[in-house]
Amino acid sequence: KKQLRANKSSLNDLIDSKKGEIADIGAQVAKAKKAAAKAAAEKAAKLERERQARNAAAAAAAAERAASRSRASSQNSSSNSSSSNNGSAYVQDADPSPATDVSGSAVVSYAMQFVGNRYVWGGNSLTNGCDCSGFVVQVYRHFGIDLSGSRNSAALRYVGQAVSPDNIQAGDIVCYPGHVAIYAGNGCIVEAQSSRAGITANRAWNHGTVLAIRRVI
Repeated sequence: KKQLRANKSSLNDLIDSKKGEIADIGAQVAKAKKAAAKAAAEKAAKLERERQARNAAAAAAAAERAASRSRASSQNSSSNSSSSNNGSAYVQDADPSPATDVSGSAVVSYAMQFVGNRYVWGGNSLTNGCDCSGFVVQVYRHFGIDLSGSRNSAALRYVGQAVSPDNIQAGDIVCYPGHVAIYAGNGCIVEAQSSRAGITANRAWNHGTVLAIRRVI
């Protein structure tokens, strides 16, 4: 009987030990489930943030495309309007005679001194380099005619008086798309042609599309 009681006590101790182990396992399982649920929630939140970011990026791209189309449409409208204005540039003024005492031949003679010099984009020096509009502006500045407010080829289309091709004279400003030159007479122009060619006087005035001819002297 004594041995039986001892065995029973040992068995009870073993049962209590196993119950404790089972309780520990249950706690670990519950903890693992909680961690798994938290990880799943975090993953779902991350996926949602990524989805929202993709949607926002797509919306921004669509808005940019719409803005680009709007800008292109506006530029086309402006270009069409400019083309319409350019079409009237050849309307001969009532009195296309020079408005100053400076002669066209004097302008051309002065401009021809710089043939062979460099073309420099944005430059304003007839000796060290200039671009096409800088060349025209600086040549006329020598004669006291300030065209600096029209320091690009597009703006120079509207200076002075409009002249028709039939009435072109030496010293007139000839405007092309993105370019401008001075009519030198005998069908030629003097111009800051390009970085490769420099300042030249060997091209015909009508070698390309002429948008306007203007007279400021």
